[in-house]
Amino acid sequence: PVDDTCFPKDGPTAVRFFDDFSWRNFIALMWPAERGSRGLPNRNAHLVDGGTRVFETYKADWETFRPNPTAWDEFEASNPCAMQAPQSNLVLASNSKFSNFWQGHFKAAPRVHALPARRHETWVTYQTAFNSTGYRQILKMRADSKISPAKGVLFGDRAVTIKSAWLRIPDAETRKNYYNQLALVFDPASAKCVEWEMSLVGLHIVVQTPQSSPYWIWSTFEHVDNVPPSTRQSAFNDGGPDGLPDQDPNAGGLIDWAHPKTYNVVREERWIKKETEEANKVYQAKAGGIWSNYRLVMTQWPDVFGQDPDYVDSQRMRPRPVGNSDAAANPVLETFVQRVTCMSCHEAAVDTNYVWALEIYGRAGIPSNQPPTLTPALRKLEKLLEGEALWRRKRGF
Repeated sequence: PVDDTCFPKDGPTAVRFFDDFSWRNFIALMWPAERGSRGLPNRNAHLVDGGTRVFETYKADWETFRPNPTAWDEFEASNPCAMQAPQSNLVLASNSKFSNFWQGHFKAAPRVHALPARRHETWVTYQTAFNSTGYRQILKMRADSKISPAKGVLFGDRAVTIKSAWLRIPDAETRKNYYNQLALVFDPASAKCVEWEMSLVGLHIVVQTPQSSPYWIWSTFEHVDNVPPSTRQSAFNDGGPDGLPDQDPNAGGLIDWAHPKTYNVVREERWIKKETEEANKVYQAKAGGIWSNYRLVMTQWPDVFGQDPDYVDSQRMRPRPVGNSDAAANPVLETFVQRVTCMSCHEAAVDTNYVWALEIYGRAGIPSNQPPTLTPALRKLEKLLEGEALWRRKRGF
């Protein structure tokens, strides 16, 4: 990924520089990977060539937080499915945005996601993963027992965290419009893992740079056919008049995984910024092929760096200036919390350098088959989600 971005200190044009930074990172992550290595691009390949992508070789959360994690370049012999994938190293074992290990335990998690696609009646699956810098730093934290104490958790520049969202699209003709990869997937309906061809529908990219450290630059991408308006049919909307319901109909209690309650997913609050749309047109044309079907939804960044004593962490993590706070949410990754920005959500995880995976696995007692300990940060997140649900009910969505 790209080392850093240069931008003017003042003025609304900063978004253009950060959006350019986001797109260059997206292309770097989508580049064909060097065979047999992790996190390295094949410098003799082109973006439109086939093969495993760089971001798919990052260390997944289930690899990172296992009892005995391996060296960076090693591929795990076991995984959450407890079986080897015949043709793919990609393992998708979570139907909750929050975790491979404890989906269903944290009562807020089902409200955030499990997300069915209306046109396909299949569930979105998620994966969190880290690049070599982030992975090695997490291992060092674990060895030094520095995840549990408040503060003291820092990743350092050039750390990258990604969260990808995937969907099984049965129709082969529709799949041609997506980036597809064979993956070992946990099927919640049968409670078994199967190998399916999965389509990439969304991607969060979180990067810490020399200028931003110890804070992050946040980017989120989506497929252009996720929700209306779409040049083709929308995967998560049937084109009918119904909007997003006021709360997730699949949340709470036991989800009937074999019979999802589908609904129309829409972009509720705001459309993508004009400057971001301009960047999308430029890079979609450059990328070509299936990559022209993906677009940047938003970039967010703290505009106060360094150690200025006038700004506490919570102030730095609020998207400013105001011109950057009106960015749209990613409907596939923040379906029912579209008013909550990346930064306003992650600021609660200040003790783990704003990384929820580290808060969940390192401080909440995960992995475990028991419900997690609700740390102060998780309680704050829970209140935030409850506030969003109340707001939606009052608005009559």
